Amino acid sequence: AEETARTFGARLADSGEGPYLRTGDLGFLRDGELFVCGRLKDLIILRGVNHYPQDIERTAEGSHPGLAAGANAAFSIEAGGEERLLLVQEVRRDYRRPDVEEVARAIRQAVSEEHEAQVYGVVLIRSGSLARTSSGKVQRRANRAAFLAGDLQEIGRSMAAEAADPAP
Repeated sequence: AEETARTFGARLADSGEGPYLRTGDLGFLRDGELFVCGRLKDLIILRGVNHYPQDIERTAEGSHPGLAAGANAAFSIEAGGEERLLLVQEVRRDYRRPDVEEVARAIRQAVSEEHEAQVYGVVLIRSGSLARTSSGKVQRRANRAAFLAGDLQEIGRSMAAEAADPAP
């Protein structure tokens, strides 16, 4: 009951106006215009379909023997005017010189089959270089920021063509 009230009974703090539905998006009103600036939950929305990054990460890490378990981050980026899925993945220490395109193909196929989502970009990084909290939890936002800033310890990357994705 409390979660239902919190989700479906939201009211504006200053006026009490409402109720409103909490979507999980973070934003603010300025001069009557809504600005969405992030998400409350780690949720990736592609073509109107919600995807949980941890599900995509689990699928991806099992798609190829050279990938480290629990050492990846799925998040969205803006590319070609759309929100696209990108996966940053550590390669196992004992797996030398991976064929980036082979690994990316395996990840794309597994994610497409399991989640009906196209992986736009795959970035393979050195073992132990994924951003994590002090307790070991993957920091998706920090990894996204590192990708956008060009600060990842990349082994290689594979980015899909800008052509439109086939609808799931």
